[in-house]
Amino acid sequence: MGIIEKPIPQEQNTDNAVIAIPEDEEKKKREELDDPLFDEADLAITNEALRLIGLKKELGVDVMSTDYDKEIKAIIEMARESGIKNKNQLMAELREIDYSLGFSDKPKIRKIYEYMKLRNSVRAGIRKMEALKK
Repeated sequence: MGIIEKPIPQEQNTDNAVIAIPEDEEKKKREELDDPLFDEADLAITNEALRLIGLKKELGVDVMSTDYDKEIKAIIEMARESGIKNKNQLMAELREIDYSLGFSDKPKIRKIYEYMKLRNSVRAGIRKMEALKK
């Protein structure tokens, strides 16, 4: 087996026979690699939508629908306030609430949203009452 040598053009030939890539070409290659498909704002929206997919499935909402996004975001916020730290805890809490409320004609998401909203209001009222006792 032999080594195939490429001739080095005269303007790039040096004593050490090292071919240096011009800085502009290197910068252009980095820019091509760093060129995002989405800017930061688009990525934030996309990431949020992806996070909501599992929750939408759990609540029986069409994944592509944006009808209940306000309620879903409020449910997530109320869950954070009540101490739920991850998705598994949230899903367990939602199943428990859904089971305790039973079946009704209202969409599942509306029932859970109203229940959590009332529960948080009651908890806030109890905290205020306790603060007055001190």
